[in-house]
Amino acid sequence: MFSTSRNGLNGTMTINFTRVSDGHQLTTITPHIGPAASTAGYRAMGMELTNDGSAVYGLGQLENTSAHGGCDGNGTTATGFPLRRNGLPPASLAASKFHVSVPFTYSSSGWGFLLNLPGDGTVSVAIDGSMQWNVTTQQQLDFWITTTAADPAPRAQNSQSATPTPRDGKGGHVRSGAGLPRPPSTSVRPSPASVYAQYADAVGHAPLLPTHAARFWQSRLRYRTQEIVQSIAQEYNARNLTLGMLVVDFMNQRTDGDFHMNPVCFPNITNMTTAVRALTDAHTMVSFWPDVRSTADAFAALTKEGCVLDGTIDPTGRHCRQFIWNNYVLPNYVARGVTDFWLDEDDIHSIAPILNSSSGGTCMSRPVCGANYVGDGTTKPYTVHNETRRILAYLLNGTFCKAHHARV
Repeated sequence: MFSTSRNGLNGTMTINFTRVSDGHQLTTITPHIGPAASTAGYRAMGMELTNDGSAVYGLGQLENTSAHGGCDGNGTTATGFPLRRNGLPPASLAASKFHVSVPFTYSSSGWGFLLNLPGDGTVSVAIDGSMQWNVTTQQQLDFWITTTAADPAPRAQNSQSATPTPRDGKGGHVRSGAGLPRPPSTSVRPSPASVYAQYADAVGHAPLLPTHAARFWQSRLRYRTQEIVQSIAQEYNARNLTLGMLVVDFMNQRTDGDFHMNPVCFPNITNMTTAVRALTDAHTMVSFWPDVRSTADAFAALTKEGCVLDGTIDPTGRHCRQFIWNNYVLPNYVARGVTDFWLDEDDIHSIAPILNSSSGGTCMSRPVCGANYVGDGTTKPYTVHNETRRILAYLLNGTFCKAHHARV
């Protein structure tokens, strides 16, 4: 249940949310409208949420996925994610490489908050659990609060068990946010499971994992040609090894944004997927990216439909999702036997321009299939930098690269 009130002095509106079953006030939200954004029709906005001293969890992995692909740590001591967000530094809500953001929080007093945010922003959680959400470019504030009926069963006398802290892997506890005030021990609250169940109902349930996806996946940095893919399947067949998925990943398109595999390297995709299935009973998975370069085959059509934003597809509108599916994914992949997709992230800001680079060497270039990746039919080196370089260095560098050039 919610009610609104307005301050007569400055016109500030507040929205009060109360749980009906026990009359517990969950939070009071004070929204505010900021200055106009650079994009017409959008403004900076934000809101403040009160809390009763409860612990706040959620927001995704955020900064705790390192550039090396795992949890941050110094390699000698066990670490854990700071599941409790109280008192931690402000978090960016913009999703990016190695920064996974989910704009949902759970309060240990038994309620959840979801901000419908298809953009950029920040959130700060104070020691007492109060929150400050700020978004940079919005047309409206769209949020959702959920709770369930309070649990009538009495809680254990030891209130410390109500909000356990995460283990550090050595029997101790992670100390982030230690010393936080706790809700009164007499508070009767819904279980976290019941609140998260309603969150799942609201945002959608993941489908069951297909049987073939639970088997072994064969993938490496890149398979340059259709012949190589089929030869891998033949080797699995010859060894009578179980295979669930064969993944055709890096550089399978001529240019990012074609949304079809390079026909020079993969001249008959139907034959390839049919061969993989016949030899191994495995499904074929293909990667593609949201990046759309100006030289891509689909660039003009996607731009005309208003589906390109800052060099990437804009999937936030139903029209663009349907247009991409009907015109590219369905005819170019699904109709040719590709059953699964690795929907990779936007790499346009982490991979340097392909042309005009003197570093990388022959192992970083695109000989044979891939030389015409930029459409000019030549072999030119490209540079992978920052976090992408760190990930690929062991495959694309030094002695290993030279010794295994034909296999990269």
